[in-house]
Amino acid sequence: MRIDHLADHPGWMQTIAAWHHEAFGHLAPGKTLQDRWLTLQTTVQRDALPMCLVAHSGDGHLWGCASVVRRTLTHDHLGPWLSAVYVAPTHRGRGIASALAERAAAECARLGFAELFLFTPRNESLYRRLGWQAFDRTLIRETPAVVMKRHVRWR
Repeated sequence: MRIDHLADHPGWMQTIAAWHHEAFGHLAPGKTLQDRWLTLQTTVQRDALPMCLVAHSGDGHLWGCASVVRRTLTHDHLGPWLSAVYVAPTHRGRGIASALAERAAAECARLGFAELFLFTPRNESLYRRLGWQAFDRTLIRETPAVVMKRHVRWR
């Protein structure tokens, strides 16, 4: 598995926008697929936020993605945020989401941030295993979610 910046593989933007729309559309129902694609265009960079990371086979097969953004749907005063972690169904259970989260933490450390935040409606145990700590619970469009943080540093 390889993890790169979306900036290295911009041809995957349409697939990722569709993944985000399908998986996370219920959290921001007013956003269209086109809106998601336009937002994703802002993440095509390596040395600033927002950024998107892609997990892939190394030979042209996209497996998953994760973004790091300054703000998200909750706790506007905190950031940056690990956001929109998605792994294609045929590749789940292989540690790809964990690898993306770890790389996102490393990218945040590289950019000088001390902490990284996330919210998750259903993967609290995954992130706890990676060293994240829950500090709040919230509702996002009537979906319960746990809000977590972790200190970031190079490993």
